[in-house]
Amino acid sequence: SREEVVEAGSHATRLDEMYHFAHSGHGFSAMVAGHHDAALASANRSLELNPSFALGYHCLHSATFFLGDFEASIDAVKQAARISPNDPWLFYFLTGVSACHYMLHQYEEAIDAGRIAVERYPMYANALRWYALSLAQAGRQDEAGQMIQRWRDITNSSVEKAHNAYPIRDPVHLEHYRDGLRKAGL
Repeated sequence: SREEVVEAGSHATRLDEMYHFAHSGHGFSAMVAGHHDAALASANRSLELNPSFALGYHCLHSATFFLGDFEASIDAVKQAARISPNDPWLFYFLTGVSACHYMLHQYEEAIDAGRIAVERYPMYANALRWYALSLAQAGRQDEAGQMIQRWRDITNSSVEKAHNAYPIRDPVHLEHYRDGLRKAGL
């Protein structure tokens, strides 16, 4: 369960308070469970311990994203990519850039980042989803539909799961995300 994952992350930080990776792991688990403030605190602690930790910046990106601070979120995820430009997880960072631009209503920028993320790792469902949403909001329905079909081909997620995939705190931001899903055909 989500709460068991949060407890495991918290336990890891208690085992070694100075281990930056444990704090980012706790941050990610707290985010998934919707514990936004704990996620933000863990992300910040991870970076206090290791300011050169790209995954820690991605954790900060995710925490600020779900809190609705998309400017801080995009800064954090771009910092992750700057720190580790050849990271095998770069597609993950670029998906975050795409999602932030989407939430800021900057659809062309979201499309650019999403396209690169999908090119780097075509099987990453979240990249396909954000790319499709951005295309749909930009009025490119045919392309959005193609991305949604690719998303459906690689995931067994239901439409309901897609609509509830992210614990976005602000209902206005959550509705913007869901509006993109509807426009993209979900």
